Amino acid sequence: MRVIRCRSELGLSAWIKQGQPDFRTGPKIQTVWGFSEALIFLLEGTGVTVLSFSMLLKWPLMTLVGLAAITIAILLLLKHLGHPTRAIKVLTGLKGSWISRGTLFLGSCFVVGCLWLLVNFWAGAAWTSVRTILTVLACCLSAIILMYPGFVLAYSDSIPFWHSGMLPLFFALNGISTGLSLILLYGLMKSIAIVFILRKLTWLQVIVLSTLLIIAFAYLEVMRKTGRGARLSVEVLVKQERLIFAVFGCLIGTVVPLVLILLAMTHVLVGSTLILMLISAICRSSGDLALRYSFLRVGMYDPIY
Repeated sequence: MRVIRCRSELGLSAWIKQGQPDFRTGPKIQTVWGFSEALIFLLEGTGVTVLSFSMLLKWPLMTLVGLAAITIAILLLLKHLGHPTRAIKVLTGLKGSWISRGTLFLGSCFVVGCLWLLVNFWAGAAWTSVRTILTVLACCLSAIILMYPGFVLAYSDSIPFWHSGMLPLFFALNGISTGLSLILLYGLMKSIAIVFILRKLTWLQVIVLSTLLIIAFAYLEVMRKTGRGARLSVEVLVKQERLIFAVFGCLIGTVVPLVLILLAMTHVLVGSTLILMLISAICRSSGDLALRYSFLRVGMYDPIY
């Protein structure tokens, strides 16, 4: 730690940045993964969660919303790849690449959602069994897609802060909670006749948000004791990136929605509950992006790898 302070005293950056000429040795902060990747992960997780719950609840409009989020995520992913041939290569690396697998699962989930809409609009009650099969398939694909960003990052052991089995769970909880916030908001706008279902989903959201907070801080504690690279990433996260992580991610994006939902559960008037749920959904969406972005931003290569 004394070396870091000396660098600061000399007017040098405490951390080496990936892609910049620097002849010093030491931990290097990655610069490849950033805001665009966090946004793609957010859209994927939110989209598949909204899609799955909408299919379970038989809400065609919200199914379209889920499909729209997935479509935007796919388009951003293709733009990120930069060239059509790279997109083709992504689908050929299924055996050893979680990015390839995630792209295939995401595309498959989109197709399943579209088929469900077609069956729902044109086939009617006669195709109930087909609709059920599609719903189950979408839920299974969604579970994989929710976790796959964590698998992508944890696959590489060169960045110790990401190399953890807890990371897929962290990403999955983020996606589920953000998607649920939109489902609850739409449910309240749709009808008060489904209040029994909404109450169950509200309690599920409380559990998911509480678990997310526990996992986030447990993750940091584990990383503090993992090694030098992971420990330095935690230091950057809680000090230099505390505005993104602690304020926007944890406080505004997780604690505030949790408190608002608990307050909404005590209100009888639908109007006030709707306002609370709207604020909760906005806070949760921004907090989801902040948490993902902050975790990507502090990834640090350790020279021992």
